Amino acid sequence: MVCFSAASLFASLVVLCVVAEGPNQIKYPTGQRVCNEDLGETCTYTGANGGWLFMDEHLPHAAPHAAVSKSYELPTTDIFITIASFRDRLCPRTLYNIFHKAEYPDRVRVAVVQQNNPTDDIDCLVGYCVIFQENNPERTDCPRQDQVFMERIHYKDAKGPVFARSIASDMIPDDAEFCMQVDAHMDFLPGFDTAMLNMWGSVNNEYGVLSTYVSDITTYEEEAGGLGVNDRHEVPHLCMIRFHGGGQMPRNWGTKCIVRATQPKLTNALWGAGLSFSKCHAERKAPNDPNLPFVFDGEEFSKAARLWTHGYDTYSPHRVYVFHDYHASQGDPKHSAWSSNQKMRGPAPPILSSKDDKLLHKHHVMVKTEAQAWMRIRALINMPNDYDHLQLDHLRKSKFGLGDRRSINQLMEFSGLNTTQMQEQVSPWKCANLELVRFQQHTAGEDYIPHFDEWDRPVDPYDEGSIYYLENNPTNPKVVEGFQYAAQPVAKGFLKSTEKAMSDSFLTTAKTALEPGGVTVTNAQYNNDALTVLLCFFSLVCFGIMYKRFFWSKVENKAV
Repeated sequence: MVCFSAASLFASLVVLCVVAEGPNQIKYPTGQRVCNEDLGETCTYTGANGGWLFMDEHLPHAAPHAAVSKSYELPTTDIFITIASFRDRLCPRTLYNIFHKAEYPDRVRVAVVQQNNPTDDIDCLVGYCVIFQENNPERTDCPRQDQVFMERIHYKDAKGPVFARSIASDMIPDDAEFCMQVDAHMDFLPGFDTAMLNMWGSVNNEYGVLSTYVSDITTYEEEAGGLGVNDRHEVPHLCMIRFHGGGQMPRNWGTKCIVRATQPKLTNALWGAGLSFSKCHAERKAPNDPNLPFVFDGEEFSKAARLWTHGYDTYSPHRVYVFHDYHASQGDPKHSAWSSNQKMRGPAPPILSSKDDKLLHKHHVMVKTEAQAWMRIRALINMPNDYDHLQLDHLRKSKFGLGDRRSINQLMEFSGLNTTQMQEQVSPWKCANLELVRFQQHTAGEDYIPHFDEWDRPVDPYDEGSIYYLENNPTNPKVVEGFQYAAQPVAKGFLKSTEKAMSDSFLTTAKTALEPGGVTVTNAQYNNDALTVLLCFFSLVCFGIMYKRFFWSKVENKAV
């Protein structure tokens, strides 16, 4: 029994999720049981250690924040699709497939970040027009080109898929309601736009995200026939993650399988870059990070962590409407040649060093090398790192940091990946039945997008639903003044000039006392602490003098 899926963009062949027989004796946790194939039950394959598990489609229970409207049912509801393309000859065909197979193409807009050799590679939009006219010889125009927004970059300036996707994030217009991220070598079932909207609506979760490693194009006819792979709708399901490569970055490890599902399956927070479908406020709160140049491993879990801590829940689609042409795309040597642009390697200095490093392209970029990017990911998701607490605090609360609805510790528990102790996700039950981790929505509602200053520091006060609220609440006796990087007048630098002017020993002591997640202590607090130290010092000196004068004088008199 085979479930077709893709394990990575670098795969040259379709990765097969081959179902192996598990051990004869499996100890199932409370509430879990083996799936009964004879009864045609909905099943999740959890690996050799768990086997086929019954998938309880009554779980998870109702999402804490239901969809605010049923706009997903309307034919006028817009979908904004983003594509990052590196010298991909299939990009024009993907663009044609989008408009040709959408049920309501008028509502679809597409942003393409194209990284081409202009003298050797066909332009995605130009190629789309050529394909349209080849399929419509009676037409001489190129319809819907005004619904395509191109950002053209020379391929030698490419800095990997995340950097390109971050540019696409910047292209999402303010009026876009639904966002969809796909690769540049895709195909779609007819009516995919309506189908994806309805599938999103079926989870009834305003913070729901549909994401997976989509099936290979070789399964297109089976899905188009209505019954899916093996006539029982076998679909890929992300739930495995391991540390991988020289940087030991977290990486989704293939897929498991779901069969006969009637609704999307909640995942353990894992997210795939090849397909992501959600309300656009998810992309506005957790935009792709431009500070991850040349990164492949680590991209998806860092994005998953940011989405999940902002309150978003990821679901594996229970039907396949989007397909990946792995054979054609990975068979083109130019397609993966972006890695040859990795000229800037070596030891990673601290992030956020000076304003001179602020602008790499025309975006807020403070990281230039893959080594720096790996270091940034390690700090973000609580892997062992050598960042000081102030740097950690700044990073995690910055525009491209973590959300404040759920904590990183909650993420480790829910995902099964212990990043602090570098323990991989090995429990088969994380592929099975899960419950949502509830959170309190921001008081400004689902469309609230945090604001940041020019140094990506948060400027809005934290509301009661924030995990940082208690540590900033003035009624909390443990609060240190100026805990957050809020809108305060500070020097233009990562560490304040007052901090640099202090003695090393005092600053080290102050930083060591801070919890992970960090505190920024204000100048006033430093001044008060310094004054207190001086007063204590003089008090001890005075006490010593008095002690010697009165006590030892009596002792000496007795001795005489």
